[in-house]
Amino acid sequence: LDPSEFKDYVQVINNEGKPLCLLCQQPTSQFNEPCQSATWETSFCSHKCHEDFLVRSSQGYMRAKVFETEHGVCQHCGLNAQELYLCVRDAQKKQRKSLLESTWLSQLPLDQLNEIIQNPTEGQFWQVDHIRPVYVGGGQCSLENLQTLCTVCHKERTAKQAKER
Repeated sequence: LDPSEFKDYVQVINNEGKPLCLLCQQPTSQFNEPCQSATWETSFCSHKCHEDFLVRSSQGYMRAKVFETEHGVCQHCGLNAQELYLCVRDAQKKQRKSLLESTWLSQLPLDQLNEIIQNPTEGQFWQVDHIRPVYVGGGQCSLENLQTLCTVCHKERTAKQAKER
């Protein structure tokens, strides 16, 4: 990553003028030990802090990291939503409707179904969900608090949580 990607973040320096990690406020690794310069070394103290920062600050990065471990499979109902997405995406538009009618996606509102038929995207099939909900402190979290849910399970869970608030 280019250090300019972190330009909107203020990096604190200690009394000696050395930059502190954007995540944990420890000295960045470039001052901890001699090593070849890498982008993360000027902004973070370790690869772990760099990873955690990206998971917390970039939805695209967060989604990619969750996908690496769960592969688009819903952790609630077990549906392989990524596989369904690829099947629908690769089908001709005429075939998409019949593919969707035999799945849980048929429960979605008609306008949402029509959008999926016209222009299927990965995000219409599965979402990254906070296991510990954001409204109870699960927002700024690591990968351990994230899971894949298919669209229907995510919608149901979100509705249930809305009633709890």
